Amino acid sequence: MAGSSKRSRHPVIKGIFWYATLASLALLVLAYAALFINPGKFWIPAFFGLAYPYLVVLNLVWAIFWAVLRKWRFVIPLIGILAGWGILTAYLHILPGSQQDPGPDDVKVLSYNVKNFSYDDKSLQDNPVSKKIFDLARDEAPDILCMQEFYSRGSRPVNLLDSLATVIGNFNSRYINYRKITPTKIVALATFSKYPIIHDYYLESPDERRFAMITDLLIGSDTVRVFNVHLASFLLKDEDLILLTDFDLPESEEKEIKSGYMKIFSKMKRAYEKRSKEVVILREEIRKSPYPLILCGDFNDPPSSFSYYQVSRGLNDTFKKRGNMLGSTYAGRLPSMRIDYILFSDDFECSGFRINRKVYSDHFPVSAILKLAGGR
Repeated sequence: MAGSSKRSRHPVIKGIFWYATLASLALLVLAYAALFINPGKFWIPAFFGLAYPYLVVLNLVWAIFWAVLRKWRFVIPLIGILAGWGILTAYLHILPGSQQDPGPDDVKVLSYNVKNFSYDDKSLQDNPVSKKIFDLARDEAPDILCMQEFYSRGSRPVNLLDSLATVIGNFNSRYINYRKITPTKIVALATFSKYPIIHDYYLESPDERRFAMITDLLIGSDTVRVFNVHLASFLLKDEDLILLTDFDLPESEEKEIKSGYMKIFSKMKRAYEKRSKEVVILREEIRKSPYPLILCGDFNDPPSSFSYYQVSRGLNDTFKKRGNMLGSTYAGRLPSMRIDYILFSDDFECSGFRINRKVYSDHFPVSAILKLAGGR
């Protein structure tokens, strides 16, 4: 009788596990939907897109669970994972990548969000972090360097820009402030190039934030258009990140914790809406480009997002071409995040990609080696 009761519970338990498997698959499908649904119009799938890596792991656990039980049901979560293979390979590149040195006709591109040269220090004058970043840029020896959150202040703040241009090889440089600010401060997108800069302009969001600087470079006899992009941030503070990553907070602060989560949710929702508007503007500018195109910068969004999907359509991702293993570029409290990219048009070939893991900012610098196809 006891044995019969025990056997009768098994189907119920397995049924619960099966419904949990289907629920996990449904959440993964919502993450896929985030690529196609503009969060400015409907923002809920965007949050599931952010959780994509964890949903893949959850579905993989269910696939293994059912495989161990020798049940065909393991196929269902496995199909769900494989259906997003294109997204998965933008997070994790299983095949070995390449880090070969650039040849004489190659173009090495470096993109780096330097967080105002102040990873741990808000005092930016004579900040040792800036020297370390300058040394890193010099050692990387890029031909094109795109920086986000470039910061300088003083009676002639452009001096710091000129100093970096000199350090990396007497490069040409352009910058555009994110917003109109005082003559004694630069908070900007900055692009440095060993090639002549023949034209530059910027893109502005509806709230008058300049989120992309575009420079046309003369490489040999070819004009190449370079996009330096920084899409709207969540603007999460240290206390927000602690709340998201620290699971040992005291229960006595339950009210404050709930209030903190609501503020984070509100910040993220606003950022998704702002980014969606910027992406629409950026996508149209990419479409209109008459030249071979390189696009790099900080999207503040992972590959499982509307931002990445829209911007990368018709372009190639250097990490997917030549990356190696996990592509995380965020050095802060959310380590699985890949939010910094170097994309390129079909006019180029990619022979190398690298993430430099030195922590001088809350982002890692990323670099790629490109070459105009056909040796143009």
